[in-house]
Amino acid sequence: MGILSIFRKPAAEEIYQEIASRIIISSFQYRSDLDEDDNKLSADAGAEFVYLLLHIVDRTAFELFGPKRRDEILEEISKIVIANYCKRVIGPETPKAVVFDMAVRMFNDINKRQLIYSQCTSVIGKSPFPASKGTMVRALAYFVHFALQRTSRTDVDEILCGQKDIAGDDVKDFPDFEQTTTLAIHVGTAIGAIEIKDLLKKLRI
Repeated sequence: MGILSIFRKPAAEEIYQEIASRIIISSFQYRSDLDEDDNKLSADAGAEFVYLLLHIVDRTAFELFGPKRRDEILEEISKIVIANYCKRVIGPETPKAVVFDMAVRMFNDINKRQLIYSQCTSVIGKSPFPASKGTMVRALAYFVHFALQRTSRTDVDEILCGQKDIAGDDVKDFPDFEQTTTLAIHVGTAIGAIEIKDLLKKLRI
């Protein structure tokens, strides 16, 4: 599995680093496919992709280890992801205070996204209706749309959690079906590539 030795049990920190590295790589692959030249907007959209993947880590860790160790795992991986994401996005020459402010904002955003994603019924939904009502991908699509400044609306929690349908007046504040479906493909590909569950299981060996 890359950097992890095949001759000994990997330390927990190595597994955390491996998962974090794969999350960042997936996020930057997603950013490279965005139709957005503004680095800040692209970085904010990429961060949203990160938050969803961290939520998948959270759910998987809870399934494997229960609530107490789940909290520890998510915290450690989140710290690695955020520190490295900030450095890669804004560069080594950026003042530490700016990097710190971005990291604090990302931690705050993760907590907010957790509240939404925890109420969603599934990650992508089932074929032939991917990214359907109440899925995390549908919520992520909105968060990316907002990060790219294509909407300024914020009173959409019930829609994101699947408790309310998108009405006619809401359509303009959400990405279209093609964009959301493309995002679902990115998410599915990233989850498969990161192998979150397989990596976390190594903590039990």
